[in-house]
Amino acid sequence: MDNLKSTSTSTCASTLRGKVAAVVLGVFSLAAGAPDVSAEDKGSPRDWYQKGREAYYRNDFNTAKAYFSKVIKVAPTHGPTAHYLAEIAKIEKRSAATDNMQGWAARVVIPSLDVEDAGINDVLTFFRVKAKELTGGRFQPNFIVHGLDQAAGEQRTITLKLTNVPLDQLIKHAANLAGLAVRYEEHAIILAPPGTLPPAQEPVAESRKSPARGQANAITKE
Repeated sequence: MDNLKSTSTSTCASTLRGKVAAVVLGVFSLAAGAPDVSAEDKGSPRDWYQKGREAYYRNDFNTAKAYFSKVIKVAPTHGPTAHYLAEIAKIEKRSAATDNMQGWAARVVIPSLDVEDAGINDVLTFFRVKAKELTGGRFQPNFIVHGLDQAAGEQRTITLKLTNVPLDQLIKHAANLAGLAVRYEEHAIILAPPGTLPPAQEPVAESRKSPARGQANAITKE
């Protein structure tokens, strides 16, 4: 089995760039699944490690995880590979809650919406029922509307006619027409007049560190 040796420890100690917040919200999708890299089986662990790093730096974490997992099978004590896998696991954990709600909403396409002077609560109920129907019950979003005096009968109405639009965009358009802001949380989608919701909590921005100096850089078959 070929050995992988770093040309210098500084290579593996280079700073990983980019903000995790942007990666978590914009790129990584748990539902995407790991790619099939079996075609690369004839490569060496060094090849897999380099391909994993390349994928990691371009924020393609599914591919990176697949290659690093192949490396760790033949070199379970290789520190740099273990480090990258640990970092990917952190990103997966942070993205899970957002992906479960907002990610589903982005993937569910509503074939048609045609409402005139409809109450926002009625529209949200339609979204909930339609999402459940289109996903076979796998996704049924909860909506919470804050800041309206519903006990006094306050109801904001909207008129909207769109076809083949992702649910997250429909929620955005409906909220804008009703004068409401939107925030996705782990178990619900919150709508409220602007300024009445606390600021959304941003994911902790961690620098994606490369393996520390002094860690073993050689990949050898155990």
